[in-house]
Amino acid sequence: MLPKCPKQKLKASLKKKTHRTHIKPTKVDVLIWLGYITMMQKLAKAAQLQAREEKQNSVNSYHLRKVADQVLKSCKA
Repeated sequence: MLPKCPKQKLKASLKKKTHRTHIKPTKVDVLIWLGYITMMQKLAKAAQLQAREEKQNSVNSYHLRKVADQVLKSCKA
């Protein structure tokens, strides 16, 4: 069995560690949204380049599938 830690001591240490990096939930939502938007822009640009390399005027679903893995690897956080 693991040794038990007093609750007050645990709460105090958590407050000290998390107080410095406290971010409001609304700011987190905005950051997630901005990350999503930038990833989608990168995906669209890469798919457009893939279509141009194949000398096609429009972007199709298979262009997105070809570049999706590369873009997702570059956008990991």
